[in-house]
Amino acid sequence: NRVNFRKVHIKKTTYQNNMPITDLEKKQLAQKRRLFFKICLKCGGKNPITAIRCRKCKKKDLRLKNRSVGVKKG
Repeated sequence: NRVNFRKVHIKKTTYQNNMPITDLEKKQLAQKRRLFFKICLKCGGKNPITAIRCRKCKKKDLRLKNRSVGVKKG
């Protein structure tokens, strides 16, 4: 019989900081970091906003990240 060897993923416990960011400069920097980049249509890789080609697959099919505000699911 063939035995299935699967990778066992161990859940790492991480410290979650639920405190809101009060410093306006830090908040703007965090929003810019999370919202302003391009995504490759072929491989889904994250690229800088100034990118012309994907850093992973070298394709020129890039789109801006969707920045519309919506309701969180789940």
